[in-house]
Amino acid sequence: MPRLPRSLGGRLMTYCLISLVLITTIVLGGGYAMARQRSERWFDHRLKESTELLLAFELDKASPNHVGPHAASLPIGPFAVQIFGPDGKLLFASLNAPKWPFVRQPGYSNRDIGDTTWRAYTEWDTDGDFQVRVMEDYADHDQFLHLLARRQIVTLLLVLPVVAAALFYSVRRGLQPLRDLSQQLDEFDPNHPQHFETETLVEELQKPAIALNALLDRVDAMLERERRFTSDAAHELRTPFAALLVQAEVARTTLGEDRREHALRAVEEAARRGGHLVEQLLALARLDRAERLPREIFDLASLSRNTIAELAGRAADKDQQLSFTAPERLLFIGHAVAVSTALRNLVENAIRYTPRTAQISVTLQTNPGGVELLVQDNGPGIEPALRERVLDRFYRPPGAAEDGCGLGLSLVAQAVTLHGGTLILEDAPQQGLQVRVSLPHGPLAVAV
Repeated sequence: MPRLPRSLGGRLMTYCLISLVLITTIVLGGGYAMARQRSERWFDHRLKESTELLLAFELDKASPNHVGPHAASLPIGPFAVQIFGPDGKLLFASLNAPKWPFVRQPGYSNRDIGDTTWRAYTEWDTDGDFQVRVMEDYADHDQFLHLLARRQIVTLLLVLPVVAAALFYSVRRGLQPLRDLSQQLDEFDPNHPQHFETETLVEELQKPAIALNALLDRVDAMLERERRFTSDAAHELRTPFAALLVQAEVARTTLGEDRREHALRAVEEAARRGGHLVEQLLALARLDRAERLPREIFDLASLSRNTIAELAGRAADKDQQLSFTAPERLLFIGHAVAVSTALRNLVENAIRYTPRTAQISVTLQTNPGGVELLVQDNGPGIEPALRERVLDRFYRPPGAAEDGCGLGLSLVAQAVTLHGGTLILEDAPQQGLQVRVSLPHGPLAVAV
């Protein structure tokens, strides 16, 4: 099987030429069949007219004994003629007439005589005294058709190059917008990305160009997040590791036991802070990966219950009361990793930033718009003026605990945005902070 050209223009040209050949074949075949049908009707009509003309040529004035001399002056033309009497006796035959025996039935008929096929029309005069048969060699008819077919073929052969040139120009001209877009892609500079022009493009290329522009926006936003993340992470990681080096140097060189013990505790605190920062950075990476993964069905109540159970020990270490209220089962469509990360950070922040013996409550419930997660504590809360700022990465409000890295609430905000939900920081009903997370994607089934 022949291979098609690799270029789109070559393929279009090939398809157009194949279509042109097929159409030409159909036109030639249909034209030849139509011409044959019409020519047969025309030849039959000539035979009938010639027969009627001979009958009208005063044969009725000639007696059967004098038909021959009288018929010699008949306008026979290019046809062969036979005249029979009422008894079937041949009264006259033109010189080119074949030996076709008498047949009483009038009308059209065909007969092969020798190597020749004859077409004839037979008719009686009104008195029934004479029968006239006008005949024609079928080769004349076929010769006319072959001449007509040759003329059509010659005409098409002369027209085909013109049509092929017009097709080539049309295909090349029609693909010009695609070549222009391809040239823009070749000239695209990743260091200075610019949107592709869509207003001047044809309709078929506007959607790909718009999709490319949207892709460039997403890639640019992703690169900007990566650059900002790398810069902020490098800055934040520098602090605990610098503290590790300084305190380790102090512990190694100091002679006093108390100072060495203090330096080792500082090393431990810096290591814990660095580990927490690395955990949050890994959580950010998981959230970025979750954006590219399909959503799944999971039990949100069971996931939340397991997350709370993992954090219960930390709350117990500070004599805090951690409670959880939720349906027995709540199926949800979303990203389980993102939801678990958001809940974990909300509860960890409540544990970290509230004093000892504080009360922390977590409530998971359904509403007409989806599901709602409430995390309440009776700690110091967050000032209203700072509630928008604390959602930024690596931002810590003044007076915050030193072991925080400023990523917890930004992780929550990213997870909520991933699900198209809302995140609200507000005052708790009694005292402290209440975080309200609403996820609009409704549960599949709820069993209390």
